[in-house]
Amino acid sequence: MYKVVAFDLDGTLLNSEIINLKSLQKCLAIHYNISVSMEELLKLTGTSAKEIFEKYGISDYKSAQVKWISEFDKIIDEVEIFDGLLDLLVKLKGLGIKLAIVTSRKRHELDKLISLFKLGDYFDYTVSIDDTKNPKPSAEPLKKLMELADCTNREILFIGDSTADIKCAENNNTEFGLALWGANPELKKQCKIILETPDDIYNIVK
Repeated sequence: MYKVVAFDLDGTLLNSEIINLKSLQKCLAIHYNISVSMEELLKLTGTSAKEIFEKYGISDYKSAQVKWISEFDKIIDEVEIFDGLLDLLVKLKGLGIKLAIVTSRKRHELDKLISLFKLGDYFDYTVSIDDTKNPKPSAEPLKKLMELADCTNREILFIGDSTADIKCAENNNTEFGLALWGANPELKKQCKIILETPDDIYNIVK
């Protein structure tokens, strides 16, 4: 049924959401003298960088994003791969299923993280925010994956943890699985496929 299993990166493959928010908090404080609590930032999970910086009155979001990335790079060693995911990727490859990453990170960030965690041997396709005109929740990232993988929208299972991921899949009429190991449990009511552990993905596609 599925030819491709696609994963979001942050909060799905990598346990990096809190590190992302810590670096955003530092970016706002150091470069813009804006103090924001972690509680408030947690509400912005899954929001685009443009929307986040506009919320705090920063119009040049591209420059701000460079500063955010710089702060993230200082604590990147705190990021980890979620337990069980590497074993899952090996098993999925053994089934002959193609694997993809679909992320809202910029290409150079994505490539850096793939290299850091030695993920290159597992993934056949990667789609970054630089590869489409419109990022998630637009359907464009998944349409780009369809083009790369030469598959239909219904031959992809997209795994993610945020509202943007859910909407991206809905907008492309693609099956979506919510990765509870990284997602807010409140999102369960929006999803048909709920994944308690990475092995649940294997049980769906085997």
